[in-house]
Amino acid sequence: MPSQDILQLELDSLGRLGPGLRALAARASEPLLSAAGGGDAPTLVAARLISAETLPAFGRAVADRLSVVGDRVGRARTAFAAADADRAAVITGAEASPSYAPPPTMLV
Repeated sequence: MPSQDILQLELDSLGRLGPGLRALAARASEPLLSAAGGGDAPTLVAARLISAETLPAFGRAVADRLSVVGDRVGRARTAFAAADADRAAVITGAEASPSYAPPPTMLV
């Protein structure tokens, strides 16, 4: 398989990854069902506290991280496509135009 076809397959895969991560982020940020009923046992109070405060906070953190990764996947896909076009221009001797300016930082 030529390298151009492999690169296109990888770019298509990255394109499908971003929306999937955003969908997971949306699901992770949905509120959890709370336990109904009473009971004053300390273990039940602690369990309710965890389910009411800790788990939603963790879900929001995961959702934020998935959103960031999804956005960076999109930027990486654009950068890979631009770099491939620039590489092809250099190989063929055509004048390459600066098609992509990387952001100041791309830390993950």
